[in-house]
Amino acid sequence: MLKKMINKLYNNIRTELTSYQWHSFLSMVIGICVSDGRKSLKALSYLASSPALSRFFNGDKWPSKLIKRVQRKLVLNLIKRHYWNKQGRNPTVYLLIDGTVLPKRGKELPKVGLHYDTRTKGLRRGQKLVISSLKVGELLLPWDFRVYVNKEKDKEADFKKSTQQAAEMIRGFKSSFPLDCKVVVAVDGGLCVKRVIEAADESNFELVGRVRKDRKFTDERSVSEVNSGTVGKLKGIDILIQVVGRYMEGQREILISTNTTITPVQVRRRMKRRWWAEKMNGELKSLGLEDCSCLGEYSPERWTGLVMLAYTLLATVRYQKSADQLPSWRTVGKRIGKSLVLHGKWWQKNWLSRGLAHLKEKTPLFNPLLELLTTRAYRYQLEAV
Repeated sequence: MLKKMINKLYNNIRTELTSYQWHSFLSMVIGICVSDGRKSLKALSYLASSPALSRFFNGDKWPSKLIKRVQRKLVLNLIKRHYWNKQGRNPTVYLLIDGTVLPKRGKELPKVGLHYDTRTKGLRRGQKLVISSLKVGELLLPWDFRVYVNKEKDKEADFKKSTQQAAEMIRGFKSSFPLDCKVVVAVDGGLCVKRVIEAADESNFELVGRVRKDRKFTDERSVSEVNSGTVGKLKGIDILIQVVGRYMEGQREILISTNTTITPVQVRRRMKRRWWAEKMNGELKSLGLEDCSCLGEYSPERWTGLVMLAYTLLATVRYQKSADQLPSWRTVGKRIGKSLVLHGKWWQKNWLSRGLAHLKEKTPLFNPLLELLTTRAYRYQLEAV
């Protein structure tokens, strides 16, 4: 299974990269999967030096769309393997959309601005991402993202609000997710606005979200004054919604759902799934989502795409077993790192001696493999000559 996945990665990405780029790409993916602590370029130098990774990462030619496309294929294959090969009704897919702020200090870093961070309850300097993830049964997987840029730092024609970006991702999910299933969009209060609700309705998706207590119906009633289960239209939105109240940490919140046929209890249960978006953000940050300090114009997009790909590779291997036998992320990372070195064909052409030099500096990871790998690599080079 693991070797097959590595071969697919090779066949889909290697054909679009030069040998130099493929060498650097593998080094970065291995580093994200296995290195502990901050994921600086130096920490990712398993098969290439830090200057080589910097030239590759900040260069003009970068297959961002290709990496995103391959990552989505892996996500779809994982979902189909777990749920679509079994008899019975297809599971519900929850499309979770949430924003997160990556703290940054460097003044020259791209797309840095002041953003409201819910963790600090105030403005924070950093980069902001709007991330969509999928919750399907036991699986939690990343799907898409957008980088939000402050209006004063963006061109007027290019500026988009985070709610516009969320609406784009909902419409894009309709065309990029080919599986036949029911989709429920779950968002928090900051994204539960008119354009997002309309985007979900146009795509024939259900939506659950949290709204402010002062929102009003078309008949001027406040949503906080009506009973749970009340159906109506919010002011300015020509879509029927159901209003449901719930208590969180002693405070009453107001939820809405575009499905008016389910019970308030079902609405609350569906809204609980939205908290998995926070879990997804935390998992990506543990892989180094906040660690990129490169000055390239598109470095946030490139780094986020790499981290999402690495997480999907880890999840694909980890979820081979049942839920009560899942290995740790660290164990899975070591397995993937070894397989990428062994089967990723990184030693092609003149990279053998240079790559082995870098590999020997990381012997704690590859000790069981190093002797076998060296033998196979030299044999491969001799046969090529």
